[in-house]
Amino acid sequence: PFSPSTGWLASVTNEYALEYFGSTSQFFKTRLNFRYFYPWGKNTVLATNAEIGWVDAGGGLNDIPLSERLYAGGPNALRGFPYRSVGPVDEDDNTPLGGRAKLTWNVLEVRQHLWRWFSVVGFYDVGNIFEQTDDFKLGNLRYTPGLGIRIASPIGLFRVDYGFNPFPRDGEDPGAFHISIGHAF
Repeated sequence: PFSPSTGWLASVTNEYALEYFGSTSQFFKTRLNFRYFYPWGKNTVLATNAEIGWVDAGGGLNDIPLSERLYAGGPNALRGFPYRSVGPVDEDDNTPLGGRAKLTWNVLEVRQHLWRWFSVVGFYDVGNIFEQTDDFKLGNLRYTPGLGIRIASPIGLFRVDYGFNPFPRDGEDPGAFHISIGHAF
């Protein structure tokens, strides 16, 4: 389960927060996720992961608590960006606001085992966070290719990834480093 090399996984999650049950706010959140792993030769695994999400509170984005909004960017999705930095931002201080709609797709991750405990990875991620579901347009998607190193240890898989941001917008870096434990998906 920690380093799959074949098979697939599909999941749907729904969350309801209702004041009737003691919640301080009301919202509904749905996420659909699909992962697929294909062994390609003896030491190579091709992997893909897609997630679509939506959250609504009946009003605008401000009705959804910050902790329940959808985010992207960081070590698992859109790795060419810092953690949770993709999507709408506050105009005054550039703080990420999260969004109501999410599309992230780790289009392809090629995991190549090289020697004993050492592997390399190439990846290509696509996606974005949208303030409204109506804002979703293919032209608004962000793209991040990148490379990574994997080191298998007795306590788990360590990874270092660098994702490129080939089309940085004002104030964005041309890429981001991420150090993490376990595969991105």
